[in-house]
Amino acid sequence: MPNDKLMAGGTKIMVRNACVLLLVWLLLGVAHAGAMDKAVLRLAFNELPPWKIVTPDGQYSGVDIEFVRLIAEKMGLEVQIVECPFVRALRMMETGDLDCMVGMLHRPERELYLHFINPPYRWDTNKAFYLKRGRAHLIQCYEDLYGLTIGVGRGASYFEKFDRDELLRKVLFGKAFQEINMLIHGRVDAFIGTEAATDYRIRSLGLEAEIEKAPYGYREEQPVYVVFSKLSPLVGRLDEFQMQARKLIINGAYRRLRQEFLPALE
Repeated sequence: MPNDKLMAGGTKIMVRNACVLLLVWLLLGVAHAGAMDKAVLRLAFNELPPWKIVTPDGQYSGVDIEFVRLIAEKMGLEVQIVECPFVRALRMMETGDLDCMVGMLHRPERELYLHFINPPYRWDTNKAFYLKRGRAHLIQCYEDLYGLTIGVGRGASYFEKFDRDELLRKVLFGKAFQEINMLIHGRVDAFIGTEAATDYRIRSLGLEAEIEKAPYGYREEQPVYVVFSKLSPLVGRLDEFQMQARKLIINGAYRRLRQEFLPALE
């Protein structure tokens, strides 16, 4: 009898342990399935207020970032922000280490590795030249750019004539809004920037008394795109991404984001 009781007790322990193991296995399986349910969209980020900003509490936001988050939400995707300089982001898009970028102008060479999401989601890419206050009169027309040292973003596109003009004296900068410091400290005579974003930045820094905009600027509208890497693991969902982006533009969701971040410009 003692042996029978011992065997029965051992059997109960084995059954209990098996139940615990089964429960753990099931819980792990559910957790794994939940993790697999949400695919990750890797989105490039280089600060460019108000389109791409870092909030005071260190969160990533801005008009364009929130636009992609809305698209991802509709698709059941989790957005992973990858902060990196613009040129590096382009290389990562080419290799498939990033899935998505925002604020892109169309260039034929970029079609080799990027899908341009249609329709373009904004058109306001006017370019302006900025100088120290009291010197804006130096740039009245394009020809006035010759002889000046002009700050330009590494890898950035502005407008074709300017981008391809090898007679201009250009100084490259790599970090977001480094050109403002370069101008204030006399390392460049002027810099070029996207008007809405640069005006926003100068106002937010309280530098209106030190920097002013030249009378001449590039005022032609250019389409601005969200782009997708052709080597992205999510490229099979490209049509779905494009459809959701189009819906958000048509139903006014993108316009409402602009009004939230740029009430003075709407």
